[in-house]
Amino acid sequence: MLWSMLPYMLALMLSLPAWASAAPQLATDTVAGNLHTLAYALHALLASAEPCLARSAKASGQAIGSRARAHKIFIEVCGLVIQHWRSGADAPPQKPDTRPVAAILVALEHLVSISSDLNDGDLEEFVPHALANTQYAHTWDETAGRVTGAATPRADAQQYTPA
Repeated sequence: MLWSMLPYMLALMLSLPAWASAAPQLATDTVAGNLHTLAYALHALLASAEPCLARSAKASGQAIGSRARAHKIFIEVCGLVIQHWRSGADAPPQKPDTRPVAAILVALEHLVSISSDLNDGDLEEFVPHALANTQYAHTWDETAGRVTGAATPRADAQQYTPA
């Protein structure tokens, strides 16, 4: 029974305050502190929960779906966590910090890429591609504006001249 709750608990951990300081580094497709490597641990834990979820689904008479049932539950709850971060429910009246959303998206994309049972469609079911692109563009603009004064990756690339 506890194993069947694992996908929910793992996804809810992404709503903890520690993720508020997670800074995505979109140019290298990573998250500061190597948090993007968390996808490997999540994949291993979720794969461990699969047999328990299959047994509980069979016992309750539900149709057993794909092998990635725990992964899909995790992604679904992560979609809710992303909505929470985007709404800024815990933020003061000023603009909410959405860097954690980009960091979570990077980790989710890494999870999908290492799982042989998942594809981008599984992620897009709960986290639309347009939302991810918009979030990445917003984060890139904020990061580039703070660091180099550039507004986009293209403007940053135009300033580079090979030696």
